[in-house]
Amino acid sequence: MSLGVGAQSLRHDLYAQIADITHDPAALPLADALHHIAACLQAGECLLASNACESLSRLAPNDPKLMQLWALALARSGAASKANAIMEQLAALGLRDEETLGLLARTYKDLWQQTGDASRLRQARDAYLQAHEITGGTWSGINAATLALISGEEPRARRLAEQVLQALEPAWQQFRVGDSKAPNDGPEAYWNYATIGEAALILDRHDLVAWAYANAVRVSEGQLGNRASSLRNAELVLHKHGAARQFVEQHFQPPQVVLFTGHMLDAPGRKQPRFEPSAERVIYERFLETLGRWETQIGFSAAAGGGDILFLEALQELGAETNIVLPHPPELFIKTSVERAGGGDWVARFERALENARQVTVLSESVGDELTYHFGGIVMAGLASLRTSQLYGKLRAMTLWDMEAGFVGGTGSTVSDWLRRGIPVERFSPRADEPVSMPLQAAQGFGFAEELLQSGRQKIISMLFADAVGFSKLSESQIPVFVERFLGGVRAVMDRQAHAPLTCNTWGDGLYFTFDSVSQANDFALDLSDFVNAMDWTSHGLPAEMSLRIALHAGPAFAMLDPVTQRQGFTGSHVSRAARIEPVTPPGYVYCSEAHAALVALEKNAAYHCEFVGNLPFAKNYGVFPTYSMKRRSVFQ
Repeated sequence: MSLGVGAQSLRHDLYAQIADITHDPAALPLADALHHIAACLQAGECLLASNACESLSRLAPNDPKLMQLWALALARSGAASKANAIMEQLAALGLRDEETLGLLARTYKDLWQQTGDASRLRQARDAYLQAHEITGGTWSGINAATLALISGEEPRARRLAEQVLQALEPAWQQFRVGDSKAPNDGPEAYWNYATIGEAALILDRHDLVAWAYANAVRVSEGQLGNRASSLRNAELVLHKHGAARQFVEQHFQPPQVVLFTGHMLDAPGRKQPRFEPSAERVIYERFLETLGRWETQIGFSAAAGGGDILFLEALQELGAETNIVLPHPPELFIKTSVERAGGGDWVARFERALENARQVTVLSESVGDELTYHFGGIVMAGLASLRTSQLYGKLRAMTLWDMEAGFVGGTGSTVSDWLRRGIPVERFSPRADEPVSMPLQAAQGFGFAEELLQSGRQKIISMLFADAVGFSKLSESQIPVFVERFLGGVRAVMDRQAHAPLTCNTWGDGLYFTFDSVSQANDFALDLSDFVNAMDWTSHGLPAEMSLRIALHAGPAFAMLDPVTQRQGFTGSHVSRAARIEPVTPPGYVYCSEAHAALVALEKNAAYHCEFVGNLPFAKNYGVFPTYSMKRRSVFQ
């Protein structure tokens, strides 16, 4: 189901309004700004909504509606701790309406799912029950029913579900009496149908489940965020019943997210033709047909002249969301990857693609070597995984590829990396006279990339910068104790790791480590944070407030021998970016860049997760970037 040609312009109007609110909180009356933020959340844009709420909070710090929207935006983006703090603050003001109590319960539920703490599950269930008892609301009632089921209280769960169905009887009267006429939909139609479906799941009334979710999908255009919440709760019920996710998917189609990588159009005079200008229209029609058949709603790509831009234009014609990932700034990317394409005004089409995109992510401030492009493909897949997870969607990829290995950073190495990570890829030939498409297997095209990645001076690494908080206030006599106990403890944590860092360096109270992977960096960062935060430093004669700020980033860096120290090290623009995150990290926390968070999402490691904390200004006027907090997790089983 495509969104329709009008949806794209409406979406970009919304993006523009949210951008205005974020940059100038006083641009609109508060009521209008909150209306736009609610629409942004409904569309599934939780990160954009969160940024706008944070800006508005400076003007209206205690507005209940603003705080509710902010907490919901944070919760949907995975920032459960911050969302919970906001809702507890609001509840402390004495508000007892369904929205406040229900959202407070939602944050407890999220914390339970992230940590496995059973006390959080009880808090969530009790808060939903309290909201339902006070207001009689169906939203709080159905959530109370689902958590009662999860808590092993099936009789209470079924009783609550029956109460919800009774309250919503007018909304399912047609089903009840066997009337096939279309329901009379009102402004609450989506949530009514989704709530009926969840109650029917609890009661094992699968005929009503099919009817309710079919109608929810029918009225859900533009409500990706709402659909994600419904799928999330449905999975809780299905898990308790021992049912597979496919059961609800057949009734409630998750949004389709599609990655793309492909060849540029042949430049004039290319010796061996690959993607000739005469094939452009045929390829575009194939993209359009396939993306429409897949019911694609979200796409991720670079924006090189050729396959990338054709993919983005096809998505825009379908009214789908587009996201662009560039290895370096647009003005440089035009020179490296747009102007060189043959035929057509690719620069103008590139600029239109950027203007129409939901988000443009720039990974570096300068042009690196071929590994920079390969890294772009990895981060793109990670960002798509993050977006897919937020919306409870499904991820797949398509490529315009001649099946030649090519070079690092080319289509072949990107496809190989995606296949290795388990992302299904559909291959299109760049020749108009060859078969339309074919699914690739992991063995096809894979094997050359790892060898090629060993060549060149750059290497994709994870970087850790840390700073000891309170060091500057130490007395002269405390310095030796700091070195022995604090830095000695750092060494002990490092020795306990399964994998040694590639490099390590210290200067006074500063630490700089590099690692082969984000998982190795995460393990060390979280173990190091736990060590520092758990220690009673006063027992060692150091200030009680001794703490550590830890920052993580991933990217290509140059492996070089320092001619002064004669030690191996890494340097480059990504090292500079990592260093700029540490000063804005709160003491006791581990913060990471969006690129690092994207790679964490791609690794699917259940030991930790990244919570979005906002767009933060990095140190030394480096710029404003999306930033995440790294935390341990206990996945709900």
